[in-house]
Amino acid sequence: NANRELIAGLLTDSVDIVFANEDEARAWSEGDDELAALRSLAEHCAIAVVKVGADGAWIRSGSEEVHVPAKTVENVVDTTGAGDTWAAGFLAAYVRGAPLKECGVIAAMAGAAVVQISGALVPAAAWEPIKGRLDAWS
Repeated sequence: NANRELIAGLLTDSVDIVFANEDEARAWSEGDDELAALRSLAEHCAIAVVKVGADGAWIRSGSEEVHVPAKTVENVVDTTGAGDTWAAGFLAAYVRGAPLKECGVIAAMAGAAVVQISGALVPAAAWEPIKGRLDAWS
C-alpha cells in the first residue's frame, strides 16, 4: 500500500501482464472484491490475472473478462511453486496464441500438477497432458 503510486507507474509503463493472488488483489483495490481489483489492474496493463485459490482465477484483457475454475486435486501435498507454475502454464499458452480462457485452463492444469508433489519439480509424466494441450496451439 505504501508503494501504490510507484506500482501503478510500473504497471503502466513496464508491465504487459500482471499476476496477483487474492491478498495482493485486495491490497491493490483496498477491499475484498477481486473483480474490482482485476478491473483496476487491467487499466494499467494489457492483461491482468487475479488468482483466487480453489476458486480459480479471473483474467481480463481490454473488455474481455473470463473466469477459469481451479482444477480439482484430491490430495494437495505442497503448494510450493503453485503460483509460479500457474503463471508458467499461462505464459506457455499465451505465447502460442491461445485465447485467454485456454491460457487459464492450461495454467490451472500446471498449478494442479505442482501441488500434488513435494517441492516444485513436476515429474515429466505429469507434464504430458499439459504439453498435449499446448500442442494444439503450437
